[in-house]
Parts: sequence; structure tokens; C-alpha cells
Amino acid sequence: MPDTSHCDEVLTFIAMKYTNRTINLILLLSIVFLGHGAVWAQNQGPEFKEYELVTLTDSRISTLSDRYNRTHQVYGYRVQIISSSKKEKAKKAKSVFASKYQGYVAHEIYQQPFFIIKVGDFLSKIEAEKLHREIREEFPESFVLPDIVTPFEQYSAKD
Repeated sequence: MPDTSHCDEVLTFIAMKYTNRTINLILLLSIVFLGHGAVWAQNQGPEFKEYELVTLTDSRISTLSDRYNRTHQVYGYRVQIISSSKKEKAKKAKSVFASKYQGYVAHEIYQQPFFIIKVGDFLSKIEAEKLHREIREEFPESFVLPDIVTPFEQYSAKD
């Protein structure tokens, strides 16, 4: 009688492979349909309403904040545009600067015998250098120097 054990093994393997494919197909379809149902169920949840956040502030807080911003001084940098013994020359330089470079605060200082105009209130030297590069053709005597500044005054002037 011929040996059929090999044929039995092949038939068993084919049956197992067919069964595994069927099981895999059933699992895949189950996951697809169940997953679709889960997504659909998520869309059926309660709707979220958007609310507007309203903040109530005391006017005294704004007053204190403004006062602090005007008086708080730190180490920073300014650009000196002119130093002259003639007041008119310094005032003219200040008005020329104010007309061409709006948004920067110009400080007029008298240190006997000179009238000095310094502009800007910068926290970093890089910011001051940026302005200096813009104005150095118009004001060739200008240079960046460390100074005590009121930095928030600068930003409120630009707004």
C-alpha cells in the first residue's frame, strides 16, 4: 500500500491555512465594523458649548500698573544722538529725530555745560544697536551707551 502520510500532512496544512485565512478575514471585518461603530458613537456625544471669558478688573490695579511702568527703572541702553553746548542745536536734533523716528522716547538732559539728547529705553544692547544703525547717517555723532532706562515707557510710546 502506498504511503499516504505525506498527503495527509499536506491536506492538514491546507485546511489549517484556509482556516487561518478565514479567521483572519472574520477578525478584520469585525475590527472594521466595530471600529466604525466606535467612531460613530464618539460623534453622538454631547455637544460642547463655547463660553466667553469675562475678566473683571479693578481700575486701581490699572492705575498702579501704569505708575509702575512709568517709574520702574533698570540697567539698559540708550542711543545718544547729540551733545552740544548750544541748547537750540540739541532741541533741533531732538525734533528732527522725533519727526523721523516716531515711537521712541527722546530724553533731554543737561549736564553742565552740555545739552544731551538720548533716545530709546532698551533692555539689550542689540536693540539699541539696531536703532543706531538706522540713524547713524542722520546723526553721525550718535553712539550706544549704557544707562538707567524705563523700559515700559518705550513700549507704551510705540502703541
